[in-house]
Amino acid sequence: MSRNALRRVCAAVIGGLLVLSLAACGPAEPELGFDASKRLQSRVLTVTDLAAANDPAGALVALAELEEQLEVAGANGEVSFKRHQSIMTAIEAVRTDLLSAQAAAQAKAAADAAAAASATPTPAAPPEEKVEEPKKDDGGNDGKGDDEGKGKDKDG
Repeated sequence: MSRNALRRVCAAVIGGLLVLSLAACGPAEPELGFDASKRLQSRVLTVTDLAAANDPAGALVALAELEEQLEVAGANGEVSFKRHQSIMTAIEAVRTDLLSAQAAAQAKAAADAAAAASATPTPAAPPEEKVEEPKKDDGGNDGKGDDEGKGKDKDG
């Protein structure tokens, strides 16, 4: 993950954390209940830690868990519709950054693997040696001439 991408992810996660933490300072009927705020803040911190550790896949899993907890809190009336929407907007922004970081990391890993594969020389087959058969020494005979030693004796 590049430094700029990491900074954007962390900034978005911290922004989400600030949104959640401000809920405790709200009016008499808060847009986000105190207990829900604590649970969601804990999840935001997990996402931040994983993103900072350059683990976009883990951060995406933690982000999905955060979203799930937000849905449960909304269903239980612990989060107002307005606050739910603002938190979801922050979650989507973080998800986009994490997916970009994950894609960049995968592309870099593939490029590194390709570079390593091309840098490692594959052993070439040794050149075939042409082996010439030794020539028989026929004593200067061109193969024509007397038939000595071949076939039947002429004497008899």
